[in-house]
Amino acid sequence: MVHYMFDTEWELTAPIEHVFEVLSHPEDFQAWWPSVTRSDLVVEGDATGVGARANYTIRSPLLYSMTFDVKTIEVDKPNKIRAVVRGDLVGTGTYHLDANGSGTHVRFNWYVSTTQP
Repeated sequence: MVHYMFDTEWELTAPIEHVFEVLSHPEDFQAWWPSVTRSDLVVEGDATGVGARANYTIRSPLLYSMTFDVKTIEVDKPNKIRAVVRGDLVGTGTYHLDANGSGTHVRFNWYVSTTQP
């Protein structure tokens, strides 16, 4: 098993509420995230989004694919979405959102391990 820690930051010109709304709909990720080749909502979750579960397939820069489920375990609207990951990857992913003038600063912490060689 190999462990990865990805900390990515994005500066977006959209208001925080809009960015939060987009990140709250993982079934649409493949429309705007190039490495996501499939994203399906499996369980909707409660009114806040906690319990939502989505299934993804992503293609790496090295052209291999990984499939995994992501289950939302914490939502602090509009500042945070935290999830656990299970499948070809296991671990956690957290979006941290901060209003930045008329835009949004997003920090994405992705701490995962591979389960396949």
